[in-house]
Amino acid sequence: MTPPERKPLQKSFMKIEESETELMHAKFITAFKVAICNQPYTSFSGELELLERVGASKNLTTRFSSDKSCAEFIKYIAKDIRDNLATNIRKGFFFSILCDGCTDSASLEEEIVYVRYLTDENQPRTVFLCISSVEKPDAEHIFDHLCDSIKNYVGVDDLKGLIAFVADGASVNFGVRNGVYRRFCELMPETVGIHCLAHRFELAIRDGGKKSSVVQEFSDLCQLIYKLYKSSSVQKEALKTTCSTHNIAFNSPENVMGTRWISHRSRAVTVLKKLWKPLVVHTTQIVEGIGSKRAEILGKAKKINNTLTNLKIVIALPVVQEILEILQSISLALQESSYIMSCAQSRIKATLRLLKRFNIEEKVEESAKTIDLEEFEFKGETVRLGRGENIEKCKGAIVNDLTQFLKDSISTIEERFGDVLRDQDSVCENVQVFNVSKWPSKNSVKFEEYGDEKIEKLSEHFRRTLDNAGFKTSMCQVEWPQFKKSVLELHEKGQDTVSFLTRMLTVHKDIYPNICALLAIVMVLPVSTADAERGFSLMKRIKTDWRASLTPSSLSNLMTVKLSKVKLDKFVPDSAYGKWLADGRRVLDPKKYARKIVQVPQKALISSDISDSETDQDTESDGDDDD
Repeated sequence: MTPPERKPLQKSFMKIEESETELMHAKFITAFKVAICNQPYTSFSGELELLERVGASKNLTTRFSSDKSCAEFIKYIAKDIRDNLATNIRKGFFFSILCDGCTDSASLEEEIVYVRYLTDENQPRTVFLCISSVEKPDAEHIFDHLCDSIKNYVGVDDLKGLIAFVADGASVNFGVRNGVYRRFCELMPETVGIHCLAHRFELAIRDGGKKSSVVQEFSDLCQLIYKLYKSSSVQKEALKTTCSTHNIAFNSPENVMGTRWISHRSRAVTVLKKLWKPLVVHTTQIVEGIGSKRAEILGKAKKINNTLTNLKIVIALPVVQEILEILQSISLALQESSYIMSCAQSRIKATLRLLKRFNIEEKVEESAKTIDLEEFEFKGETVRLGRGENIEKCKGAIVNDLTQFLKDSISTIEERFGDVLRDQDSVCENVQVFNVSKWPSKNSVKFEEYGDEKIEKLSEHFRRTLDNAGFKTSMCQVEWPQFKKSVLELHEKGQDTVSFLTRMLTVHKDIYPNICALLAIVMVLPVSTADAERGFSLMKRIKTDWRASLTPSSLSNLMTVKLSKVKLDKFVPDSAYGKWLADGRRVLDPKKYARKIVQVPQKALISSDISDSETDQDTESDGDDDD
C-alpha cells in the first residue's frame, strides 16, 4: 500500500504547506529586521516589496504585509523570547529585580523592569523583562506593576526565589514606611534592598565637589566650550582647521551635562587638555576680529580664552584630569552588568586607598614644571596670573582646593557606602567572604576560621529562600571548610573573580550543593541599575516624537526583540511562527474567500415560506394516518 505522504494529492498539499511556511518565515524575518533596526512598522511592506523586486521571494505582499501584521509578528517574536527567558529564570530559581522610572515622548510614566539570574552555565545575567506605563508613579502602583510583571512574564505566582530589589535612592523605592522595598519585605523579609551603587558613587562625588571652586570652574569651562562649538558649525570647522595646522587629532568638545555619570566630565576634561593649544589659538583669533563678529560668539570666545590662559587652570588641568580618571574607572566598573557585590566592595576600598595616597602637592609641582614660569608660556602660548596673585600663591590655592575636594569626596563615599564597607551585619558586607583574591593563604593560621561567621550570617539571612529551593541551611557551615580548600587548589593569582566563581559553581555544585546555592544567591545580587538606564536610552531611540503613539505593549515588544542581542543571520523564526499559527483564528484573504451576496426576489422568499409550511403540514398529517 502506498504511504499517504507519497500519494499525488497529499504531495501537492505538502508542497503548498511548505511554500506557505517559507513565505511566512520570510515575513517573520523581515519583521525581526524592522524591530532590531528601529524602523517604523510602516516600512514592513516596503521591505517585502524590495525582496520581491530583487527576486528573493514571490507573493510576499499578497497577505499579511501591512503595518498591523508587522506589529503582530513582532509581538509573537517577543513572546517567544520571553517564554525562553521565563524558562531559564524558573530553572535557576533565584532572581533579583531591578527597576527604574522615566517619562517617554508621550509624557507617560514608564516603569522598566530587569531581572538578574544565573544561566545554565552559572553566569550572572541581567536581562530586560518588560516596560509599561503606570497610572501613578507611587509605591503602590509600582509594586503592583513589578508583581504583575513577574507573574505574567516569568510565570511565578509567588516571590519565593526573590533575592534582592535594586533601584535608585528615591523615597518611593526605599521609603521606610511605605516604599516599594518595604512592601517586598512584607512578603519576603529576607529580600535585600540595594540602592544602586553607581548612583550612590555619583552622588558622593557631586557632594564632595560642592565646595571646590577649581572643579566647578572646569565644569563651567567645558560646558561653555561645548555650547560654543555645538551651536556653530562654522566655528567647529575653524577649530578643526586649527587642529590640523598644529598636527593635533580633532575631538568634539564633550557635554559635561550629558548624563549624571562622571565619565562625561572625565572625557570633557581629557578633550580640553588635548585641544588646549588649538582652543587658545582659535579663540584668540575670534577676539582679535578674525572670523565671526557676532556679539554672542565674541563674548563666549573671550571668556573661554581668558579662562584657558589663566595660570591656575593650566597648572590644575592635568591634576584634575588624573583625579577624574581614577573616579571614572570605578564608576564604569560599577555599571558593568556582570559585576558582583564582593568585587564592588573590594574596588571601592581600593579606590579609597588610592585617593588617600594621592599627593596633590607633588602633582601640582610636576604640572608647574611643564610651564615656562619665567616667560609665562605654555606650549608656545602666553599664560597669565590672576589679579593680586603670584606663582606660589596660585599653586597653594590649587593644592588647598583639590586637597579639600579629595577629603570631602572620601568622606561622602565612606558615608554613603557604610552598609557595604563597615556594617558587619549587612548582607552587602558579608558577601565579601566569596572574594577569593582576599582570602588568607592556605597555610596561615587565619585560614581555618576564615569566613565562618560571615557564612553563618548569610545562611541564616537566606534560610527561608534556601529552604524553599530545597537546600539545607545547616549544611552550609558543614560544607564550607572543605569547600574553601577545594577552591584554593584551583585558584590562580590574577584570575577574574566572576569567571572563577562561575567555574567553581560548575565544578562543585554536585559535591557541595548547599554552599554552592549560597554562592549562587551572592552572584545574583546586582550592583547597580545601569542596565535600566541603558534601557531608557533605547526607549528614547525607539519611541521618538514621531512615534509617540506607540502603545506600552508595542514598545515593550520592540525593546524585547532589540535587547535579545540575536543577530539577523542567527534568527530562526520557527518557534515564533508556530506560536502565531497556533494562537487564534486567521483572517482569510477577502479577494479569494469573500462570499458573494445574491439578491433573492421577495416573491421567491414568500413562495419558499409557503412551500415550507405546506411541507410541515403534510408531514403532520402523515403522522396522524400512521396512528
